[in-house]
Amino acid sequence: MSQTSQGPDVEAILRQIEARIPHSMPYGELVQIRDLFDDAAFLPELKKRLVRLDNNPAEKIGVLNRLTLIMSEAERLRDTRESERGLVGQMAVGGGTGLIIGGDVALLNPVIGFLALIAVGGGVVMGGAAWIGARRLDDERSAYKQIAERLSAVLKEVEL
Repeated sequence: MSQTSQGPDVEAILRQIEARIPHSMPYGELVQIRDLFDDAAFLPELKKRLVRLDNNPAEKIGVLNRLTLIMSEAERLRDTRESERGLVGQMAVGGGTGLIIGGDVALLNPVIGFLALIAVGGGVVMGGAAWIGARRLDDERSAYKQIAERLSAVLKEVEL
């Protein structure tokens, strides 16, 4: 991310995050954004920026509103990932269980016989894929939650 000789460039950081956060991002990029707000130099630079804007209250409020909007978007995306994770889990449990039970019952049928193992294998694969997908969604949900928490703490710190 952008840095000046004194520390992080708050404006550049906010622009980059605003452009990236509404889009689906890999977990690694979310961690980078979270780490920006954890950077020990970010808060002092933000405070300096806000002090420089004392004569321009509209722009000062604009910076605070941008932080609030990023925090709100992170909270919204956290909730979306939570819902998606629940749906993935429900579909995997229902579909995977159905395939496994159906395959087991079909094994009893002498006409179908061992071809039913395909359905059982499909159920196991479906369950594994759902576990991987739910894990990814949970990681993203956690990162969005941490971003929102960091921004909440930043906003409390700069509260004027």
